[in-house]
Amino acid sequence: PGPMDQLTFSYVTFTSLQIEWQAPKSLNGILRSYELTYDNHLSFPSLMNTSSTRVKTIKQLLSPNITLLRIDELDSYQSYEFSLCACTIQCGPCIHKSIQTGPQKLAPLPPFDLFINKRSELIWKSSIKSEYYLVELSHDHGHTWKFIDQTFKSPLNLAKFQLNDSIEYYFRIYSVNRIGISEPSQIYRHNFTIFSTSFPLINPLQFVSNIFTFTRTNPLFFYIILGLVLLLIFMVI
Repeated sequence: PGPMDQLTFSYVTFTSLQIEWQAPKSLNGILRSYELTYDNHLSFPSLMNTSSTRVKTIKQLLSPNITLLRIDELDSYQSYEFSLCACTIQCGPCIHKSIQTGPQKLAPLPPFDLFINKRSELIWKSSIKSEYYLVELSHDHGHTWKFIDQTFKSPLNLAKFQLNDSIEYYFRIYSVNRIGISEPSQIYRHNFTIFSTSFPLINPLQFVSNIFTFTRTNPLFFYIILGLVLLLIFMVI
């Protein structure tokens, strides 16, 4: 078959992306499969055999009916080179394209003005170019992060996650559109016990009891208040 027309990337995150292509205009036979190959590039010379430094080459034989594929388990901020060719009895010329994982040009801006209200709702503002949001939390001062939800809009009700009131949590959010993912938002730190201690509910019986106890232990104050009340009644009459 002839060469592939195009190969495009979309929804590029730190560890995944989506690729899309079109069949060659000239097949010269029955299309049997696509052959996809991709590998990472060394970001710097190193003898260390780690996930961020060693070259990994992946080859996949794809159905001829597929023209869209999501690829996961990529390394963050790593450059990858993709090659794709169509195959009949033999494979034709491959198309080559490179990309680096992480935020791309024209990707949305990160969310901002994060806040958790008294109803345990995480609220934020964001760029109008966002399609959905990824929410992460940490309970070790931001050293490790855990994905908790994907949502299409603010606010996010945190009550369903049954977070521990005695633990201080850290939150951050990413915006995502068809281009890809944003940088993370600024980290928002929150302790759920703040609201329970700063905004206690007033018990009327307890309130009256406290007043009675105070006046009993401070008789002079009681007589002053009583005198003012009697004076007010006399003035009204």
